[in-house]
Amino acid sequence: MAEEVAEDFTVLNSEHQVYFIPDYETLPYEERSPHYMIRAQRMRSIASMLIDDNLALAHSEMGNNRKAIYCLSFRNLIRNVINPKYINENILKISISDEYDMTDLTQYLLNCGYENNTQIEKVGQFSKRGGILDVFSPNHHSPLRFEFFGDEIISVRYFSIATQRSETKELKIVTIIPCREVILNDITKKCELAGKIVLKGFYEGIEGDIPLLYEEKYTLLDYTDCIVFLDNFSLDFHILQKYYEEINAMYAKAIVNNKDRKPPKPEMIALTPEEFEEKLKSTPTHYFNTSTMFIPNVGMRLATSSHSIANYVGMRLATSNEFTTNTYRIFHIATIRFRRSDYKASERN
Repeated sequence: MAEEVAEDFTVLNSEHQVYFIPDYETLPYEERSPHYMIRAQRMRSIASMLIDDNLALAHSEMGNNRKAIYCLSFRNLIRNVINPKYINENILKISISDEYDMTDLTQYLLNCGYENNTQIEKVGQFSKRGGILDVFSPNHHSPLRFEFFGDEIISVRYFSIATQRSETKELKIVTIIPCREVILNDITKKCELAGKIVLKGFYEGIEGDIPLLYEEKYTLLDYTDCIVFLDNFSLDFHILQKYYEEINAMYAKAIVNNKDRKPPKPEMIALTPEEFEEKLKSTPTHYFNTSTMFIPNVGMRLATSSHSIANYVGMRLATSNEFTTNTYRIFHIATIRFRRSDYKASERN
């Protein structure tokens, strides 16, 4: 659903960049990491939320217009992710004539989840040969080739994976971003899984252990100032409650099936219903539907204007004429209908 909406926005909107943030496609407590293409697509979108104006000017595929539309699933929105500070401080801008110690640069890539390979075959890899460093960062369509003279970068160009030959065009400034949502830093060295990381590095399912690695709770809502639009969402949080019941069941199963592993508790995996409700109080949030929306318990007097906004438990229900400013263009139309019994009840109040 979110991917389809992103495709529609891409066709209909010409002013802002549109990003689809895919789900992990792995279940909570599943000891399996997302496919490398999913990891790359997520990191490209997530990094674009954090990139500043100076970095936006660096050559990448994230565009120079910081206004953007992000489409993602509800479960994706409430899931615990890494502190945005750790991603932000590992977004690297590199210019011609900059000086880097090759050892330090390769260690940075390893800490950010890149794989060291003899030659680059896919996104998320790097390769070092003498004074040449190849890097395939998720925010670029092709891998980058850095040529060094000593510690000085004297050339940056794209190259072909198929032929391994460099393009002729020189790039003056480029941006490299982490390729995984786990950054190995001083925090992870002290966490309870530090021994496992030393032995296995980026082990399968490490993304699911983010709550244990950093002992903090962040969601994508913490990555940028934004306006949230929730489509086809249950106003009484039934969807969120059901998801939490599923996580609890998976947690109980994980404890029984793998007694040697200490999985994070359900409340560390995602926002609780109470936390999500509190989070939305500080975030401009709009609820609308592509068809009919039934509100089961209406505790207010219905407005007579056909273009009014009904307030329901602090939430806003958008009518079709709202959000027509120059800043935002919304292509969904909300149709709000009250049950007859609720309408009669509201008339008596």
